[in-house]
Amino acid sequence: MRTQNLLWKACVLLLFTLPSPISGKWKKIQKKESVYNILAYGARADGIRVNTKSIQQAIDECTKNGGGRVIVPAGKFITGTLYLKSKVDLYLESGAILSGSTSLDDYPGNRSAFSEGSNLSLIFAENANDISVSGKGLIDGNGHHPVFGRLDNHPKRPKIIFFIGCKNVSVRDLSLKNSAFWVQHYLACDQVEIKGINVYSHSNFNNDGIDIDSKNVTISDCIINTDDDALCFKSETRFPCENVKVSNCVLSSNCNAIKMGTASIGGFKNISISNCEIRLPLEDRFRNWSTRITGVTSGISTLAGIALEVVDGGFMDGIHISSVKMTGVQTPVFIKLGNRRPGKDQDGNDRPGSLKNVFIGNVQAKSNSLMSSSITGLPGADVENVKLENFTLEIPGGGTKNDADRTIPENESDYPENRMFGFSLPGSGLYLRHVKNVALKHIRFSSAKKDERSLLFFEDVKNVNIDALEATELAAESLGKFVKSRDIKLSGLGPGAKTIRVSTRENAFKILDKGLNIREGKIEEAANWTDLNGNQKKEVYEDPNESVNSRVKSLMSLMSLEEKVVTIHGSSTFTSGGVPRLGIPPVSMSDGPHGVRLRPLPGKKEIEGTVTYLPGGNALAATWNPELGYQYGKVLGLEAKYWAKDVLLGPGINIIRTPLNGRNFEYLSEDPYLISKIAVGYIKGIQDQGISGCVKHFATNNQEFKRNNVDVHMSERALREIYLPAFRAVVDEAGVNAVMGAYNKFRGQYCTHHEYLINTILKGEWGFKGVLISDWAAVHNTMEALKYGTDIEMGTPKKYFMGDTVVKLLKSGQVPVSLVDDKVERILTLMFKTNLFGKRDKGSIDVVQHQNIALKVAEEGIVLLKNKNRLLPFKADKIRSVAVIGALADYRHHGGGGSSRVPARYEVSPLEGLRNLAGKTLNLQYEPGYLIAKDSKADPEKIAAAVKAAQQADAVVIVGGWVHGYGEGMEQEKSPAYDAEGKDKTDINLPFGQDELIEAVLKANPNAAIVMMGGGVMDMRRWEPQAAAIIEAWYPGMEGGNAIANVLFGKTNPSGKLPVTFPKKLQDVPAHALGDYPGDPKTFKEVYKDDLFVGYRYYDTYHVAPLFSFGHGLSYTDFVYSKLRVEKQNEELLLKFSITNTGQVAGAEVAQVYTGYAKSSVLRPEKELKAFRKISLNPNESREVELRIKLSDLNYYQEIRKGWELEKGSLNLMVGSSSADIRLVQKVVL
Repeated sequence: MRTQNLLWKACVLLLFTLPSPISGKWKKIQKKESVYNILAYGARADGIRVNTKSIQQAIDECTKNGGGRVIVPAGKFITGTLYLKSKVDLYLESGAILSGSTSLDDYPGNRSAFSEGSNLSLIFAENANDISVSGKGLIDGNGHHPVFGRLDNHPKRPKIIFFIGCKNVSVRDLSLKNSAFWVQHYLACDQVEIKGINVYSHSNFNNDGIDIDSKNVTISDCIINTDDDALCFKSETRFPCENVKVSNCVLSSNCNAIKMGTASIGGFKNISISNCEIRLPLEDRFRNWSTRITGVTSGISTLAGIALEVVDGGFMDGIHISSVKMTGVQTPVFIKLGNRRPGKDQDGNDRPGSLKNVFIGNVQAKSNSLMSSSITGLPGADVENVKLENFTLEIPGGGTKNDADRTIPENESDYPENRMFGFSLPGSGLYLRHVKNVALKHIRFSSAKKDERSLLFFEDVKNVNIDALEATELAAESLGKFVKSRDIKLSGLGPGAKTIRVSTRENAFKILDKGLNIREGKIEEAANWTDLNGNQKKEVYEDPNESVNSRVKSLMSLMSLEEKVVTIHGSSTFTSGGVPRLGIPPVSMSDGPHGVRLRPLPGKKEIEGTVTYLPGGNALAATWNPELGYQYGKVLGLEAKYWAKDVLLGPGINIIRTPLNGRNFEYLSEDPYLISKIAVGYIKGIQDQGISGCVKHFATNNQEFKRNNVDVHMSERALREIYLPAFRAVVDEAGVNAVMGAYNKFRGQYCTHHEYLINTILKGEWGFKGVLISDWAAVHNTMEALKYGTDIEMGTPKKYFMGDTVVKLLKSGQVPVSLVDDKVERILTLMFKTNLFGKRDKGSIDVVQHQNIALKVAEEGIVLLKNKNRLLPFKADKIRSVAVIGALADYRHHGGGGSSRVPARYEVSPLEGLRNLAGKTLNLQYEPGYLIAKDSKADPEKIAAAVKAAQQADAVVIVGGWVHGYGEGMEQEKSPAYDAEGKDKTDINLPFGQDELIEAVLKANPNAAIVMMGGGVMDMRRWEPQAAAIIEAWYPGMEGGNAIANVLFGKTNPSGKLPVTFPKKLQDVPAHALGDYPGDPKTFKEVYKDDLFVGYRYYDTYHVAPLFSFGHGLSYTDFVYSKLRVEKQNEELLLKFSITNTGQVAGAEVAQVYTGYAKSSVLRPEKELKAFRKISLNPNESREVELRIKLSDLNYYQEIRKGWELEKGSLNLMVGSSSADIRLVQKVVL
């Protein structure tokens, strides 16, 4: 303890003996005699004219003449970006207003070596010295204007002040308000003084008050009231944010009042904050925390008063915060060491950052949520040397036993916020995990309501010194609970101090494997378990500190044969059996490829509740963005958890072999590599939330027609190289917990109980330890199900094949118990992994973040197929009227598709999206043009009305495509059609007379953009040659209409790429041209004669020109590829090449790498996708891309030797924008 105290004194002494950030070095900007009034340069204060050129001319002349003061007199001056130059003081007199222009054209991009992106700003400076913005005037960013958008981190929103690499900076006495983005940003600057400014900005998202990423900074006497973080320290480059002093400020925020992070690349060092007050913000336009976070007790609140976050590598060292008073905060102190974007050690391995030497003292705080103050590190990476002293905390109370018993997830890579662990923590006052060297001195807690949690909850905490801890009777059930913690010294709790040193029974050097409660200074063992079987005895399976394997073995030893059998079949439509005697709950499952499918409660007809309706699977794959796959899965996992589901039945990853398949909209792609990359992220996203994913349908389930009867036959190479790789990827890379068997047969045996597919490959070769769940009613034989790998039989038959019959077989000795034990062990392992026996946090449902993910996926998944003469994007300022044509423009899809139907909270149709974006500025006229109904044909009257509207409009949007069924919303399920479970399309011709409508409208007005929706391919031959612009939007989910409007009008630059080939006609599809889809009508045998040649592998190899190739997708900008280099590195090929955005707008390109052998000893496709990367680039920006291909990924399956082999020879490496648009080629010899 003495060593610890000396360490603290040394740290504090070091901090306060360091030189002041500006003392002795700060050079005040000299007031020059030269004065430059902007009126003399033609500026006019009429609130209309844009004065950018006039003001800039004054600034330029001032710096040219050696510096001085540029005067902005009283009046309102509209301006765009101003470039502040060296030795210039931009001075706003009292009554002066610099008002930001509401035209994006007035904010040119500013490229910088220090900051990626366009760096838009109202006042911008880079590498300038001795600059100042001062005076009693106001700068108004007008950030509420619709032109700036309101999406998080929208690229077209300027800051008010942005200085990069400047020295001797002063910003004083001003008022700043209504920024479109961060109010101020100081990046890589030196010697910065910010004093006496007043900031008010609640006009848009990301309205940080001050963002500091500089050194030698003083901030004092400021009032900051913002929607986003009030005072935010960042470290976005390799240089640390250091030597900063903040004092005498009043801070208000709807997010965090004081925040360090999240960007922490270069680190934070020697930062002190003192004599500050944190108050409630005056308004809340966007957050509404009390409606989104359970337990928040006030309508307006601040997330965290003090938030210290190191999650992107880097370090935080020497933080001193004192004399802070805060009210209205959800969490007074939030300290997090995370691993969102880890740094690298000297060997190039990932490593987290570090967070140490933090002092916070003399704090008065009143909180309004159950999200207590917390300090959390990572397993193996502790937060170190933290001292909290003289705290007076008033907490709301009201924590329940469920809150006290919560198991807190690590969430190592999540965005750091106080709610990242859920809406409550198990310690009412303070929660610590993975921390060492902690000092708590003179900490006082009070509460107006009883709280059933411990005041302190420590987990994996070492070397703690607690001195004088006080709490009112209602504030906590007990003073503390310590789990896996050691070396704790208590004083001031009663007579004498107690030092706790505890260890496991097995090894004295291990950390505590039990919990401790501290009551009135006495130490006792905590009841850290739930008595699941009610025998008042702790069984091994009831102890959360035991390993999963030990708990499973313990529980199985207590189960009877009958109880084991209960768990291997369903107990209702979507639950498997539980065992109440032992506290084994049913496993609750839910359909959910793109939304958690809810069902009516027993005895009810209506579904109670809503969920996020995400875009369909092929829309997700069209993003070519694996990170979005993870975010997509995370939304599903959180919402499944909210609705108390344990297993989410998705994603569907079967190869899209024929465009007729009714479930193609659920699936991802025709290419196994693309499927693998998206599906791995999807599964990780689900399972990181504590919910099990269930990938489906294993295997070769590629059509819905006769799906219960079709018997698929194919070569072993096709099986191994095309139809199984994605399944293997989710097993090997994502650790998927469950796999669903398919309905169809494969080589004569049903897939759900298939000896070769399940026993030999899945559980044998791949070592899958999870659960094989049957598709509903897909089990056909008891003995085969028992012997060949089915673990849970689902469905609602009159009698389960894996029910009572199995008990009789076991008792008669006809079946060994080991077969059932293997299934039960797998099921129980899944249950423990999914925490069915403990307390899970609540999850979240249909929140704004989830809706934003739905929008993001929809936008990135939209594919611009054609854009002749750059018809798109429409220019809102150059057209006055838009005709919106097509019944699908005002149609909602969420209730159809079979097991994919979801009760969406809302669904924005394309018409509604266009009205949201442009309805107030443009005249929108809607004509349905056709009727969505069974057997509906072309309607001459509807077509005539649509043609008239098109003739009168400046622009036309035609919306067509497929539907799940007839009738909107949840009614579609009653009459499925086209994109629906259990049936395939009969052709790919558009229904309802859409072809006739499109032909007529294009003839009337060729300036028409055609938006196609649905599950994919359609025959476009009748009208594609005449069409100027075609967009594929898929089923784009609840935000689809907004996404479509954003793309049409250029708010979003399309970046989607086709995950499937669009053929010219159905007869060109290899499953129809080579194969024998849909199989023999008598025997149902179907031979996949197309073999390896699925999708583009066929079109490229057999030289059949598609309408739109695999990987195709246009942008509103252009990309140039260059400088391809290839290196062999051990067992990999490293490709390096450059991509340049040569256009006028920012955009994203998907660089695709295909391989093909010049000559091969075996039959191989001409091209196969082996790598890709999505790259975002600003105009004229160039970036080097590195992609790696493992040599093992070039293997083919040798059927005779039954193994994978790498073929030697000359290999073409082809880099391009699609499978048909190859830009760079290089050969390597293997």
